[in-house]
Amino acid sequence: MITRTKTNSLKPKVFQATKHPLLTEMVKPTSYSQAKDNHLWKVAMQAEYDSLQSNHTWSLVSPPSGWDIRQIDVNNAFLHGILTEQVFMKQSPGFKDKTYPSHVCKLNKAIYGLKQAPRAWFHRLSTRLLELGFTSSAADTSLFIKRSGSSILFLLVYVDDILITGPSNAAIQTVIDQLYLDFALKDMGSPHYFLGIEVNQLPSGMHLNRSKYIVELLTKEQMDGSKPLSNPVSSTGTLSLSTGDPFSEPTLYRSIVGALQYLTITIKRILRYLKGTITQGLLLKPSSSFDLTTYADSDWTGCLGTRRSTSGYCIFMGYSLISWSSKKQKVVARSSSKAEYRILALCTTELRWIQHLLKELRIPTSLAPLLYCDNLGATYLSVNLVLHSRIKHVEIITTHPKSAALRLTSLTTCTPESPKQRQNSLFHRDVPTTHPTKQKTTEHKST
Repeated sequence: MITRTKTNSLKPKVFQATKHPLLTEMVKPTSYSQAKDNHLWKVAMQAEYDSLQSNHTWSLVSPPSGWDIRQIDVNNAFLHGILTEQVFMKQSPGFKDKTYPSHVCKLNKAIYGLKQAPRAWFHRLSTRLLELGFTSSAADTSLFIKRSGSSILFLLVYVDDILITGPSNAAIQTVIDQLYLDFALKDMGSPHYFLGIEVNQLPSGMHLNRSKYIVELLTKEQMDGSKPLSNPVSSTGTLSLSTGDPFSEPTLYRSIVGALQYLTITIKRILRYLKGTITQGLLLKPSSSFDLTTYADSDWTGCLGTRRSTSGYCIFMGYSLISWSSKKQKVVARSSSKAEYRILALCTTELRWIQHLLKELRIPTSLAPLLYCDNLGATYLSVNLVLHSRIKHVEIITTHPKSAALRLTSLTTCTPESPKQRQNSLFHRDVPTTHPTKQKTTEHKST
């Protein structure tokens, strides 16, 4: 028997269709342009608008503009410093005065290589800024603040590199013009490269990275063609002073370590790790909240050579990471609680300074700083420091966290680790490549 299925000759499907008008009253509009054509929606919108107006929900003002950041560079900054003491200098070989070859130079202004030069330059600049109406910050002497009515300007100085920001571009330009009268300046516009840090303005925030510095370091050490690594140190082995062979070129070792200190403080493995992180950086995101959140953690006697503990912390303001540290403690802790307590005290000191700075900048924080710790013993010590023979020495050398207005939260141990616990463990562990903490949340690839 021959069927339609075998011959692939099926009957055509017939679809029935009817036409009817669309009931627009039953369709919910998604925009004003759709709703304005419907009489019922127009009445409802007008009633809602009248209600908001009668309650004085808003006031019409000019739209606020974003804060512009300008970078300026001072040419030959140290030569602008005025000396307050007498300093004499021999005439340079090949440039001696023909009339008085045996005379010496009595310096009227500072010169490069002079001990007093940095201090003299900063004194000259700070004096001029104070004359222009700025005040020096008590939390950071290189930060200057100018308030005039509702206008405010922040000026940050690092040797001869200066950043100025504020809500008024005209006020920023006025300060630059006034400084032009005293110093030879170079207006760099918006910052793109500041103190070796590349600055990329993105719609999602400000991305900071060290791509240029890393590329130069890899090229200098002839490692630019190396294969990248995902971890700067081995997560399977242990390091000690008594194992391994001495490095064959100690001078080269010291040179590379000195360069790495500007990035993150170890030799070829770290360089290969840097090769894979060239485009990664720190993303500063805008946020309506300025509340501080801190994660702190420490191991106990983790260093096999000295038995000192490694501890660290990171502090977030809103969504942005603003301060961090990871290093070995200076003394040997007698217990894990004492090791954790020391890093809590260090966090408290840093948080106090940040709070002091925010207060000077008049940046409000709605809540007390939140500090996460995964050690119950250290948490109890912070709440109630019981003085006895085994804890007295800790109070002497640290700041008591209880004396600060903090919200201390304990992270309970669980398996698998919670995200916040994994975040804490980054400070003292060699994290494997497959570990959940190997995330790149702030990566930005330049185009």
